[in-house]
Amino acid sequence: KFDKTPICLFQSEFERRILTPSIIVDYDPDKTAEFMESKVGGFFNEESVISGLSGDKGNFGKAHYSDGEMIIEFIMDAVRKEVEKSDSVEGFQYVMGIGGGTGSGLGSKILSQIREYYPDKVSDCYPIFPSVDQETEEIGIINSILFMNYCVENCDIYRIANNQGLYQS
Repeated sequence: KFDKTPICLFQSEFERRILTPSIIVDYDPDKTAEFMESKVGGFFNEESVISGLSGDKGNFGKAHYSDGEMIIEFIMDAVRKEVEKSDSVEGFQYVMGIGGGTGSGLGSKILSQIREYYPDKVSDCYPIFPSVDQETEEIGIINSILFMNYCVENCDIYRIANNQGLYQS
């Protein structure tokens, strides 16, 4: 028999508000602060927001290799804490813009690490490509191509979108 009782994914016991089990990551602390101050920011746990000291200048290699090595431990620790809060984790969903360095470079590092630590969990990725009409730098297209290699290797499902299509819908 089907139980129609609503299921709350995670609720803060102290503040009695619904929080999503998620990690918000950006190298630019201004971007994460802006997100948390937005209308939807209240649905996310402030302790699960991770940011670097500054932006990565849109560079896949810098974000994946040099800066990524410095921040990945903090990210994986946050992932582990979210997993431990859950009764049964079935998988992970990723949503990231892949034209810049954080989404493409650090995003690919996160995909690889989570696949390594949780190989039996489903990985569902929503990469958002830069709009060709709006992309002023070729680096965004290159970052996207580099990211997709990691996405194909480490995700079970991926659904592709582009910025232009999201703005028009």
